[in-house]
Amino acid sequence: MCKSSKGTKTANPALEKKRQIQPATDGNAGGGGGNGGGGSSTGGGGPDPEASAPAAIMFEPDFAPQLTFIAKGDDGFIKIANKFHKQIGLKVEEIASIEELLEKLLDKTITQEGLINRMRIVSHVYVSASALDDPANMKIPFLKGGSRNSLKRFFTGFAGTSIDALRAMMTFEYTSFTDLTIYLCQNGASDIILSAKNAASTASFNKIATDPLGDPVDPKITDFLKICMSMWLIKTLPVQPHYAVFKQAYDMLLADAKPKLVGALTAQDLDTIQNAILAIGPVTYKEASPGKPAEFASDLTKAIAVIQSNTLRANLDKVRKRFDSKSRIDIRGCQIGRDPEFLTAIQTFFGTDATRRPTVSGPKWYQHFNAIGYRSVKNNGNITTLYNSGIAGMYTANQLRAFLDQWADGFGIKANHLTFWQTAFGLPVLEFLALQWRTPLPATTLPVPRLLSLGTAAFSDLLTQLGAVFYLPAATPLSAGDITGITPLLPQCATWNTQLKAEVPDAATEAELKATLANYKVIYEKIDKRVGSGTPPTDAQRIIPATVPATLTVTEVRDFQTKLKQFIDTNTNSRLVKMKTLLDAALAKVLDGPAKMRYYLGIGLPFLVYNPAAAANVEANHVILAEDSGSAAAGRQTDAVKFWARVQWRGVIPADLGKNLVFPEGLETPWLVEKHQGDTGLTIPPFVVSPTPEYQDKIVTINA
Repeated sequence: MCKSSKGTKTANPALEKKRQIQPATDGNAGGGGGNGGGGSSTGGGGPDPEASAPAAIMFEPDFAPQLTFIAKGDDGFIKIANKFHKQIGLKVEEIASIEELLEKLLDKTITQEGLINRMRIVSHVYVSASALDDPANMKIPFLKGGSRNSLKRFFTGFAGTSIDALRAMMTFEYTSFTDLTIYLCQNGASDIILSAKNAASTASFNKIATDPLGDPVDPKITDFLKICMSMWLIKTLPVQPHYAVFKQAYDMLLADAKPKLVGALTAQDLDTIQNAILAIGPVTYKEASPGKPAEFASDLTKAIAVIQSNTLRANLDKVRKRFDSKSRIDIRGCQIGRDPEFLTAIQTFFGTDATRRPTVSGPKWYQHFNAIGYRSVKNNGNITTLYNSGIAGMYTANQLRAFLDQWADGFGIKANHLTFWQTAFGLPVLEFLALQWRTPLPATTLPVPRLLSLGTAAFSDLLTQLGAVFYLPAATPLSAGDITGITPLLPQCATWNTQLKAEVPDAATEAELKATLANYKVIYEKIDKRVGSGTPPTDAQRIIPATVPATLTVTEVRDFQTKLKQFIDTNTNSRLVKMKTLLDAALAKVLDGPAKMRYYLGIGLPFLVYNPAAAANVEANHVILAEDSGSAAAGRQTDAVKFWARVQWRGVIPADLGKNLVFPEGLETPWLVEKHQGDTGLTIPPFVVSPTPEYQDKIVTINA
């Protein structure tokens, strides 16, 4: 059965698709849909809510379910499945049976109104060739309080008539899990006829059309004869736990079957044949019995009760109206995809007919929801090493860069991002401090909070955030005193920048030249730290004279303009010179080799490295992320796991998906493993991990 463990998968550029989708991050919730239904609940179904949803960020991940139902339990797989789905913000309901699932699907406080577009069921799924009473099944009772797990024949049976449902629940395995019967009697129909004929009944038996071997031509007659002979066994043999309820079930089958046989045989003939069989004397007959008769009898008793009351079927009919051909039911339990007929049975159960029925999917391999490994960078040196050297023994630098490029493209971190920052950090310091470069910031596929916050942050916070994003050296950020000195200047920087950049025209009048120099004087005196201090600059030291000269030429004013620009950016007495130092350091960080990797990780984004050819090594699968420490312990690593969780889904995304994740819990990830693992954990390769193409390759889908 399913157990908790890890899995593995790798990036394939040929299969990668560029994705655009709304995120689920703090303050930037993504696409709607919530946790209820969408569309119309009448007619043939409404439009597909997923049709207008943006495509996935990376590869082909699972569709985000509106509703997730997880089988009740306390073992490792169920615990981790609950943790995985709940912690990323999906609506989870525990169920103890399929009958209870139907009831919950009709509870509008759980499902809201309208069509159910995406539903997920998580349960152990089990296959055993050695246990006669335990064939391929979903390891959750079909009926409330039942003991028998949900077999595919239960789904198909209850999808049909009440008699189909009864026959499905009566059916049991004998000899092997592929040998199924509803008959206690295992003798052939010809043997029954020979044993039951007597002077009183011969005429009625002779009306049965038979083949050369004496078996009835009509299989409905064979069914009738074997039901009657099974009732003879119940009457004749010592009492067994299942006999009483089987007698009740056979009575129901006979009441349904006999009217359908009236034609060649009369109702009197059928009564005569039934009575003749029940009157057979002592004779040796082969009997089949269920593997666990007491449990079988208990479940069949429950089945008869819900069939006679019509409660389950009535609920199913109502539930079916909430699914259409646009709906999707994803079963996440071990190896259910190996039995496509099982998926088809679930599709039939929830479908109204051949055209209005959901798509159903399930994995061919063992399902897990364990944490994926991660490698974190904590400083600029880590990033440089990763960029230049890759991961020793696993990935070369070029391979690692290819993974980065793929994921950066998916998140919309393209060349324009570095170009934007190269331009911004290359601005004269006065123009940078005007902060007009922040509108607009370069777009991303998902809103990235650490990037978006740069557009609105207060000045001191902006500098702190830039230092963190670009891993600026500790020596370059401004001191608290520097920031205090600069902050009052910010409201005027846009005006001053415009004045200082304006061309001094050749035809400028003397009045215009004096006005221009007066503007320069204001700028200079606000920026030179010595002005207004205890040791103000001397006239010779001043860049702009304290008194405007009586006469001015265009050349003189242009010279003052050039000197003032140089003073602002380079002079040690400028209040802004340290800001220029910071900008130069930042510019260097967006021009060097690791610039893209540094920026991508610096804004809190993750990327996956994996190698399908190294499937035997679970350590080949890693999320690469930036990790902060100290007071920022819930920093970029938590941002990264939120994005990692978001990448696991496509379609209409619940608004709160990933919102409350905190590192490292958000590293829980869907895995698939090909072979069964021991109790010590996942030890048998290969492994595949969501959202890679190899993971989806192991998901079998039965289309609507």
